[in-house]
Amino acid sequence: MIRYQEDKIGFPLVFNRVDGREEQEPHSPSWYNRHEVLAVKDYVEKLLFNSSIPVRPSDIGIFSPYLLQVSYHRHSVSPNCTILTNAERDKL
Repeated sequence: MIRYQEDKIGFPLVFNRVDGREEQEPHSPSWYNRHEVLAVKDYVEKLLFNSSIPVRPSDIGIFSPYLLQVSYHRHSVSPNCTILTNAERDKL
């Protein structure tokens, strides 16, 4: 896990390796990794419900290069979290 110091970039940022395998649904050219979805859901729940500082869903951003992965994240975490594909993020 790589953690960036909040005081250096203005907000907390975590990169975490998750072992699993990329999968596809029959009707989709995109990919997803169910282990990553569960790991992100766990992080979000800890931030929202077990954090020593108040965190709102709108404070959380999740980025993924795969449209299908984004879809799985959107169904697994709070609807008020920002979840974007890399292409959507680049348009901001």
